[in-house]
Amino acid sequence: LKRFFPVMVTAARRLHDRWQAAAAKAEPIEVRDDLTRYTTDVICSLAFGVEVATLVKDDPDPVQRHLDRIFAGLHRRLFSAYPL
Repeated sequence: LKRFFPVMVTAARRLHDRWQAAAAKAEPIEVRDDLTRYTTDVICSLAFGVEVATLVKDDPDPVQRHLDRIFAGLHRRLFSAYPL
């Protein structure tokens, strides 16, 4: 678990910097999207050893785009009144 800490700190700093930049410009923050990016960054770094750094990119990483599609479909499936 101690090895996880630096990865999480790096991602948290990126999230902090992203929100600070948005606050300085008086821009709204998409909290859900940013926290999903944070989670993606941490999981990809820890599980796969790949730094995707989605929090510092304006355009979503391909991994992020695919996760957005997967989660949307999963959400529809889980909360549909009848099985699809």
